[in-house]
Amino acid sequence: MLKSFKFLSFLFLFFIGMQAHAQGEQTSSNPNDAPKVVVSIKPLYSLTYELMKGVGEPVLLLKGAADPHHFSLRPSHVKLMKESDLIIWIGPMLEQFMVKTIATKKKRDLPLMSTKGLNLLHRQDSHGCILEKACVDPKARKKDDSLLYLKDYTTIDPHIWLDVHNVILMVQEIGLNLAAIDLKNSKIYRDNTQALVKKLIAFKHRLDHKAASLKHFHFISFHDAYAYLEHQYKLKNSAAETVKGHEKPGLKAYSKIRELIKKRNIRCILVDPQHPSALEQTLAKEFKMSLYSADPLGITIQEGPQHYFILMNSLIQTFKDCQNKKNPKKSHNH
Repeated sequence: MLKSFKFLSFLFLFFIGMQAHAQGEQTSSNPNDAPKVVVSIKPLYSLTYELMKGVGEPVLLLKGAADPHHFSLRPSHVKLMKESDLIIWIGPMLEQFMVKTIATKKKRDLPLMSTKGLNLLHRQDSHGCILEKACVDPKARKKDDSLLYLKDYTTIDPHIWLDVHNVILMVQEIGLNLAAIDLKNSKIYRDNTQALVKKLIAFKHRLDHKAASLKHFHFISFHDAYAYLEHQYKLKNSAAETVKGHEKPGLKAYSKIRELIKKRNIRCILVDPQHPSALEQTLAKEFKMSLYSADPLGITIQEGPQHYFILMNSLIQTFKDCQNKKNPKKSHNH
């Protein structure tokens, strides 16, 4: 009798233990238990998606052809940000539309522009203050003001993901923040971070080799977004010498661009589908130049883990095609 009772007790405890174990496994893989992470743009979403693999998926704010330069948050976006555990963005220099919501909701956010060790490039002769706080005398700033709101900081080119070195540091920073808000899955984030960093290092070697022929290549683009590629691979956007950001060139700037085209024998123009300029067609017709479509955000590339790698390969290939004048985009709708 005693032996039967002990055997039944053992079976009961064994059953309970197995059930608890099964529930534990179900909980750890249940996406509903994953932290709610909101990411601003596709390149960052691509990286964060990889880091959260095995835990859950982040939510992308700017889907499709949405442009951070002209984007406005909808109530649904504000709700997502309000209910999130972590918001990942570049910073107010790019996603100015997020500043107010982040400040008022006081949610945990990660402005990747503030990542330590980044290669940051200042726009030459920049005089714009993107935020009201940025125009305040630095001496009058409060001690708790973020570095992001310094006046000098607003002159930095925010397209930092176009440098793979920067992306490696950003990935490590995202991984640390994910682990901080989700301790039970910290090992997964750590393993995913190591794997992605290793992948990025190998990718950078291949990209550098592919871009080697671009050294000293001159092109025209009226979207001054390629400073990081220019710096790494020693190529030159001649339009950036006269046109800053999204400014429309005046007569003086237009005259200077025409002179540079003739002096440097520039044969192609990169057209950003989000920021077209009528001058592109005018110059192309006058100097018989070719037009090529290029976009630093990759709006036409499907969101997901491969987005960043496809984007960077595509940009370098476009520069190479532009250099060799292969299969140009003959016309664009402006």
